[in-house]
Amino acid sequence: PPHLVIPVPLQFNDRTLWGQLVIYRRDKGKSEKWDPEHIRIAFFLETPNLGSLHIDVETQYRKIRCNVVVQEGEVASFLEERKDTLKARFQNLDYETQGIRCAVGTPSREKPVQAKVNLEKLGVDIRV
Repeated sequence: PPHLVIPVPLQFNDRTLWGQLVIYRRDKGKSEKWDPEHIRIAFFLETPNLGSLHIDVETQYRKIRCNVVVQEGEVASFLEERKDTLKARFQNLDYETQGIRCAVGTPSREKPVQAKVNLEKLGVDIRV
């Protein structure tokens, strides 16, 4: 498939919220293999304090670009102030940052691929 959708449970105080992680393939359909050197990951989340978030990260040969879309200017300013910290963390992981952008917009405009499961009844089992 051209993408992989993973529902992600997040615990906020006494509430469980569901985010959605979407991993996109660069080469849609030409190969069955995923290219670890070029990958795009999008994270969609609704939070009580930050509102709707759409975080889009793309890497190619250890170079990374990150775009964040939020609903409120105050949230965008909050995230902009932390951009240097995020850049430093990417550098600690040996990634060259090509850009980190935070914009005010409508995160739902770029809707995530809808999971075909009932997220309220979904369990998660991760093994390493």
